[in-house]
Amino acid sequence: MTTNQNRADGRTANRYGHINRPGTFGTKPLTRADAGILGTRIDPREGMNIELGPRNPDSPIQTARLRFEDRAWVLEADQMVDIEWFAPDDVGDKHAWAMKHRHAIDWFLRDRYDIDPDRTPEDTVYDYTASLEDLSATMTEERALQRLWDETNLVQLWNEIDSGTDGEETLERLVAEHLETVVVTDTWGAAAADVPWGDIDAAVDNGKIDDRIAGAIAKSIDDAARINWSGKFYRYASDIRDLYRKGYVDRVTLISSIDKLLDTQEGEDEHGDWLRALRRWAER
Repeated sequence: MTTNQNRADGRTANRYGHINRPGTFGTKPLTRADAGILGTRIDPREGMNIELGPRNPDSPIQTARLRFEDRAWVLEADQMVDIEWFAPDDVGDKHAWAMKHRHAIDWFLRDRYDIDPDRTPEDTVYDYTASLEDLSATMTEERALQRLWDETNLVQLWNEIDSGTDGEETLERLVAEHLETVVVTDTWGAAAADVPWGDIDAAVDNGKIDDRIAGAIAKSIDDAARINWSGKFYRYASDIRDLYRKGYVDRVTLISSIDKLLDTQEGEDEHGDWLRALRRWAER
């Protein structure tokens, strides 16, 4: 699934623009030559942002920032990820696929690498930030970069993005395996509220439950749960609420929650047909 491009210097760039390199960064010590650093002591009394500057092109830590916040230094570095990278080869509109799946992939990346996006973009390109706090007042640039290397997961993220790095997992495969365990709908949040109940009833009667209807059913269950917040219905509806509020949820957990809801009187009597339709959609 990876497309390589040859460079003038004989090295090969993969589909993400990274260079295939032997070995792993995780076991390679960061040297002064790798980082191109000056070893200058950083004075926290300056109270200003400091850009440590660009690094060696083959380094996973290209730029680091120091912020003086709440009377302490915070050290940060970023890695860009485009969700379109993970679209299957047989998908025609990779942008539409990425827009639908970006939230499920985003949270997978956050959990795996302990990183957060600088902001939630309106498109598919995310800038993820790893940060360290409680830095020494005598921190040098060299030590700052070493701590980013040793104490964050940026190197792991870099290696797993680069499918040519030996001995590492491939992020493309990890994301594909994650998506097999979740169900995703592109009709969630405010969009789910725009689906008329008549459309839901018609789809349930015809047995044609698509993502749009599934998101609308999740919205209606969330509404019912908030009205009946003290009983089992509210407790069991939490995972269905996640489908409505986040656009994705673990498949096994969702099916289990639906079954528990159907065991309640309210779930069976008032929402039984819709819940069973949502279950069929989740099992597809």
